[in-house]
Formats: sequence, C-alpha cells, structure tokens
Amino acid sequence: MHDLSLYVLEMIENSLRAGAGKVAVRVWIEAPRDELSIVVEDDGPGLDVSVEQATDPFYTTKAGKRTGLGLPLFREAAEAAAQVPQPGSVYAGHNWHPAFLAGVSTLGYELAEQLGPGGAGGVVVPLGYGNLLLGLWDAFTALRRADPAVRVPRLFGVQSEAFSPVAAAWRAGASEVEAVRPGETMAEGIRCVRPVRDRRLLAAVRASGGAVVSVDEREIATALAELLARGVYVEPTSAVAWAGLTHLPPVDGECVVVLTGSGLKAPGAIERAVGLVRPTEHGQAGETDHDARHGAESQPGAGAGDGHHPADDRSPDRR
Repeated sequence: MHDLSLYVLEMIENSLRAGAGKVAVRVWIEAPRDELSIVVEDDGPGLDVSVEQATDPFYTTKAGKRTGLGLPLFREAAEAAAQVPQPGSVYAGHNWHPAFLAGVSTLGYELAEQLGPGGAGGVVVPLGYGNLLLGLWDAFTALRRADPAVRVPRLFGVQSEAFSPVAAAWRAGASEVEAVRPGETMAEGIRCVRPVRDRRLLAAVRASGGAVVSVDEREIATALAELLARGVYVEPTSAVAWAGLTHLPPVDGECVVVLTGSGLKAPGAIERAVGLVRPTEHGQAGETDHDARHGAESQPGAGAGDGHHPADDRSPDRR
C-alpha cells in the first residue's frame, strides 16, 4: 500500500493516545533541496529511545503487546511511495542517464589529444555525483585498451566538507558511500548526499591511484579569489578543485585542474565568497603557495604551448 495518508492518520492517533489529557499535534511538510518531509509533532511525553530502536518491529511501549509494527510499516510505506512514478511527472535529472557518462567522457579524449603521448600525471575535478571523474576513467581506460602505451592519469576528486560523503568513504577505506545530511556550501554544483554510482566511483579512484579529499568554505573562497586574480572567472564549484590542490600529493608529470563552470552562472555567490577572504589573501601570495607545492600543475588561462594545460569547460555541468 502506497497511500501515506493512512499512515499519517495513524501517527496522529498514536500521538493523541500517548498524551495525558490534552495533546497538541502539528503536521506540516518540509521540502529541503532534494527531499520531501512530512512532519508529525506533538507535545506528549515522547520516546526516550533512538529512531532505530523505535522503528524496530519488536519494540513497543504498550504493555501486553509483543510487536510495534506501526513505525516500521510507516517507514516501509514511505520508502515504497518514493519509488512510485506519479502520473504526468518526468525525471529531468541527468545523473542516471547512461548517455551522460558517454558525453562527459569526451573530456578525457580531448585531454589525451591535447597532451600528447606523455599524457597527464593527474587530473583534479570537483566531485559531487562523480560523473565527470567516471567519464574520465572510461575514456582513459578505453584508450589504454586500444593502445597499452597510453597513460591513465591519477584521478583526484575534491568535495566541499558540507557535502563530502565520498571523501568520508575514501578515508574509511569503504567500497560504498553512506548518505550524509546536507549542509551549507557555496559550491552548489556539487551538493550531493550520495552519488548514484558510488561503488564504481570509489573503485575508479583506487584503480587510478588517485584520492578523494574535502575542503572547507574558507578554502573554497580563497581558491576562488586566486583564480579571479589570475583572470579566470569561474563559479565557486570550480574553485573547489583548485582549493584541493594543497591536500593532494605531487604527481609524476603534469596535473590538469578541470574548471567546470563559468562565473556568469553565479555572480552573486562569487561576490559573497570573495567577501569571506581578506584582500591580502588574493593574488600573488595565493598563487605562489600553490605553485611552490605543485610546480607541475595546470594554471588556468595558460596556453597549451607553455607546459600547462587547463581544462576550463564553460559548457553546462560536466560534474
């Protein structure tokens, strides 16, 4: 049964029955970003156990009863209802689409063509759902199968600490990603609580010899200011990859930093971000810090003939 109204009514009745005397019950709907929540709240005595214990089929507070199937059934019904297509609705996202990975993989072929036989030692990308990194992996491994001399670069993903489930899984040595509660970040293009291809994503990073790291909001703002000082007008999400450079090990050869979106997408966010860092942190001081630690890194805005090869893609999201 996928009609949640019956279960909502059951929750309300439970609240009324549990209260001593008069009880106030409030019901409202929240829609934070990517989810919809129906909240039933009352001012009764409540439960002194965790949500996990309260939703155990064999837990109950009622004397004489052996099971407490109300909450477990409610959770099961909510999960089932979320999977039922609604009449007239369509899925407009691209992250599940199989052709999307094939599309973003073209960046890998472009990099291989531009960098020549030696290829890149590493590629750094902002990481949300992980499709850009997986697309790169698909491209480079396909080229390697066709020609064993092709070099597969180390792939590095950088997340915002506010949305860093992949970085957490990487640090834990896990093979899959646990969903996280959403936080607040200026890098709106990579706000993802759990990627849809998490197992494959972690496997690709490991097989390439790469890593996944996270950066905080101040690091993102500082990196954005550095890129702006270099004349590269990108959105805050792109600056995440640049900020991650100081957390990554040196690579053997050139390292490409992929800047995924133009600043024209988020001028207001850029203004707020730059306001978080002091003027003395902009410009040459920041550039020197990055260049000293990563002499082989790509410098956004540089040409292919000077030994640095940027990948500043201003087309719609390749993340």
